[in-house]
Amino acid sequence: MIRRLQRDIRATLATVDRITAVNLRDLLARLDEAWEAYTAVAEAAMSTAERRAIRDGSSFFVEPLLAAGVSDVHLFASPAQVNALTGFSVDLISAMSQEAKDQIVTQIRLAALGEVTPFEAMQRVTKVLGITGKKQIVRGVTARSERIVRTELNRAFNVANDSQMLANVEAGASLQKRWIATGDHRTRDTHIDAHGQIVDIDEKFTVGKAKLAYPIDPTGPASEVINCRCRVTAVHPDVGVIKTPLEASIGREIKRREKEKEATRKK
Repeated sequence: MIRRLQRDIRATLATVDRITAVNLRDLLARLDEAWEAYTAVAEAAMSTAERRAIRDGSSFFVEPLLAAGVSDVHLFASPAQVNALTGFSVDLISAMSQEAKDQIVTQIRLAALGEVTPFEAMQRVTKVLGITGKKQIVRGVTARSERIVRTELNRAFNVANDSQMLANVEAGASLQKRWIATGDHRTRDTHIDAHGQIVDIDEKFTVGKAKLAYPIDPTGPASEVINCRCRVTAVHPDVGVIKTPLEASIGREIKRREKEKEATRKK
């Protein structure tokens, strides 16, 4: 969506040799039109994706236990939670979008004042939006958008998962929860170290120096929360640990890091 927006803005600026007070109003009107279209689609897409993440997070806890024959767990509806989470994320997208738009309008006005050329304005717009080069290197607004989407969708998934566990414990189920890290080179050391940690449902995991109820817990520090891709699974007395396909990859990653540390020590 941002690539399309960037192309639209660059195409608009390319239609004039010089931005003046006469054509400035028309340029800003065309920018408004392009930006409103982008924001509407982006907010709708985020809302839809977040509802799916909440649904998937809820079923991530319930479905494995039901498949294993456990009868004391249930899927509880949480419309208030859905509305709260989706509303917050859509507001984040809207606020970030408005901030970026203001920066781009500033560049266009500078071009109208003769401070920069339309070509220089296009270059600055590209820098603001953050997609450059044939390899589509991502910075600026695009990088922030990716970070918001990744973090908020994973947060919605984990909040829904945790709330289902809490609701089932309140309804009488006997459960604990287990931290599952993602097994690749990008995973934080503290999250690798937390892998396999088991606590009671109403307790918090120790992740580094932080105490987190679940991955991307909003009460946790940014250093342990932003871009986190970890998960939490249930531990039921009749089934034991609910494992995921991540177990094999995390095992390989732990061994890889141990070898690296050993090699470093030998040097």
